[in-house]
Amino acid sequence: HFMRVDIWQDEANEILICEGSWNQTLARIRRSEMRPPLRYFLLKFWLNGGRDTHYLRLPSLFFSVAAVGVFYFVVRERFDEPEARMAALVLACSSFAISSAHFCRSYSMDLFVTLLAVHAFLSKERRNTVLCELYFVASCTLAAYTTYFFDFVLLLFVLSDALPIFKGREKFARFVRSYVPLGLLTSPLALLAP
Repeated sequence: HFMRVDIWQDEANEILICEGSWNQTLARIRRSEMRPPLRYFLLKFWLNGGRDTHYLRLPSLFFSVAAVGVFYFVVRERFDEPEARMAALVLACSSFAISSAHFCRSYSMDLFVTLLAVHAFLSKERRNTVLCELYFVASCTLAAYTTYFFDFVLLLFVLSDALPIFKGREKFARFVRSYVPLGLLTSPLALLAP
């Protein structure tokens, strides 16, 4: 399938959005897609290497395969090695991972950055180090600039970190250290609103 199908209309629309200058691309994102810009900026950069169908789909293939690896580490944060291997195998064989790897669309990138942020969240919760907090802020920022779907995941992170504060078991400073920088780094996304 990866080698046989020409570019579909949805894929062509993503490519069209990336045509022209950076300002034109941003204007098209604001006007038609209502999506964060990182996927389009990556595609715009990628288009400099060519327009071949297979070449255009390579980032999706990469992110789909990388998502399987990240998912292994997500599951490994909470379970043992056999469970992590099985979970990665299930994702690798899932119709979503396979089909999203075949198209020049954002789905596999969305999955990858969301899983990366989930891994960072679990790492932060388990290890409670400054490095894990930086990883969390960086991965959540990356995910926020990639997909609005991540907003729902971020809401779960905020609720999970905020509830212990109200129960008196967690310091407020730790919460602020994670979410204030994240809020500042993602606030430029408001400029994309129509």
